[in-house]
Amino acid sequence: MSFERDIAKRIVHSCLGIQPGEMVLINAHQHTISMAEALAVASYQAGAVPMILYDTDNLFRSYCSEIPEEHLERVPTHFLSALEKTDAIIQISQVEDPHVFDAGSISISNALLRANKPLFELARQRRIREIGLGWSLCTPQRARQYGVDYAAWRSSLANAMQADYDEIAAAGKQVAAILEKGQQVRLTAGDQTHLEFRLLGRKAVVDDGIIDQDDLARGGRYSEFPAGQVSVAPDEDSANGTIVFPRVPLWGKLVRNLSWTFKNGRLVSWDAEEHGKIFEDAISSAGGDYDRFGLLSIGLNPHATPVGFVYLDMLMRGTVMINIGDNQDFGGTVNSTGILGYSLPHATLEVDGLAIIQNGKLLIPEQAATPS
Repeated sequence: MSFERDIAKRIVHSCLGIQPGEMVLINAHQHTISMAEALAVASYQAGAVPMILYDTDNLFRSYCSEIPEEHLERVPTHFLSALEKTDAIIQISQVEDPHVFDAGSISISNALLRANKPLFELARQRRIREIGLGWSLCTPQRARQYGVDYAAWRSSLANAMQADYDEIAAAGKQVAAILEKGQQVRLTAGDQTHLEFRLLGRKAVVDDGIIDQDDLARGGRYSEFPAGQVSVAPDEDSANGTIVFPRVPLWGKLVRNLSWTFKNGRLVSWDAEEHGKIFEDAISSAGGDYDRFGLLSIGLNPHATPVGFVYLDMLMRGTVMINIGDNQDFGGTVNSTGILGYSLPHATLEVDGLAIIQNGKLLIPEQAATPS
């Protein structure tokens, strides 16, 4: 409990900067209720008023197997009313056992995303501060299902939480400066990944785990904990080439060697060695421009280590992440029901011919060099 209390205080005071009189919404799940309690206590101690929403695996299983999708698509207007008075959101509501996904298709998830899209838009409009805790994804059941060492996962999470976030912010600002001034990007990894696209001078958002007024002014209302990424919305029509993601945990299965091929920013084809049908179902059941090139992110956290799970691996210093789907939070133009993105380790990323990542190693601007 002392660990959870310590984390809760850091989330409330440092990450979100909760102020007296603010309203805090905590989305919890069956295995995160003690953390939700700690967050509620910390919120009250800060003079704020928390509200906990609680979900379970059994309820999610019922969504998948007992409720028509058209019912799940109905907008929760009572939540809209609540968000009109909400100042900050803490997300720790993740399914504990991924086997519940076997009860239905990933189209269920897209139906819920369509229902909640007005909530996302209102949160963006009101600039509600929001943080997601990767801790809620780390469960023994997920580790077994995805072939991940649970102890190593927990250890890497703990280490990533203890990273020097001032150092992350400083490195992020240096990388962001390059991304904001750069024009042409080239991404390669091994023999299979070769993707080129353009940048438009949009602001790059640094997620250093702390949401302050400068972040909000730039549109950076969301953070992760642990944190450590810099992201930019590129020219959505410019991506051409192919990228291959070695491991993609999706809807309770591990999709291996998922390949995306882009033409003028549109995802025109995809393939996978295993469980590719899940990704196909995700795309076919999604709404809006779900197949549009949306975001480039670069990992900054020096203490995150590879465990084979997307959330934590994407934070590793020098890891590249590519997203498709909605990028409006980052100043982009893609409007869809959600976003899908995966990390690419050991990649090389060049901006205007200058390598800022080489074989998975982040080169700060002083070290960046033209590849031989």
